[in-house]
Amino acid sequence: MYGEKFLTEFFLNKHWKIVVPGERLPLKLSLWLDYTGWKFLVYRGDESDVTGLLAARGIESKPFEQIPSRRLCDEFDYAADPGEIATKAQSVMDALRQPPSAPV
Repeated sequence: MYGEKFLTEFFLNKHWKIVVPGERLPLKLSLWLDYTGWKFLVYRGDESDVTGLLAARGIESKPFEQIPSRRLCDEFDYAADPGEIATKAQSVMDALRQPPSAPV
């Protein structure tokens, strides 16, 4: 019914801005939904790297294939429980609002 281009470009996206202690710019958190499932992304508006910032707060992430400057913190199936997705989003927001962990 729909062409491949439509399926690869159609998505819904919800953004939050989170003020992180010690950071000059807020981080952006994005909940991305497309036909493959849910993705939870974290990035800066200036597209600078946030890998170290996330790691210092115990948040695992990997590069997001479609936009490499954004970090993928988690993925869920399309039919996942919305409560599980909300819990993950809240846990990342809470971790970002904390000071970084002391180096081990």
